Amino acid sequence: MPFTGDSVTLVSDGSNWIIENEDSNIAVWTIDCMTALSVDVYAPYALIIWSKENVKNSPTVTIQQNGTTYTLGSAVAEGDKLTITASTASVFNLIIEQQW
Repeated sequence: MPFTGDSVTLVSDGSNWIIENEDSNIAVWTIDCMTALSVDVYAPYALIIWSKENVKNSPTVTIQQNGTTYTLGSAVAEGDKLTITASTASVFNLIIEQQW
């Protein structure tokens, strides 16, 4: 999953900022759990979540996919509901790979 040195663009959907990389199918989702410890995200495309990187604090993070425990590296279908829960107020990145 090399993405270091690739060209990226910071894009806003009006309430969230995402990093787009036109040369790669790797993306970084920044998840803000500072005020709410759990957030729901609907996969905008088929993807795989490869890893988590802490930005602020060091939470234990659990992810459920359509109500079932998600394991890093597993496939997520477009439209699947991901419930992302942090053990403490925090911000972290999820490194994802868009599936074509």
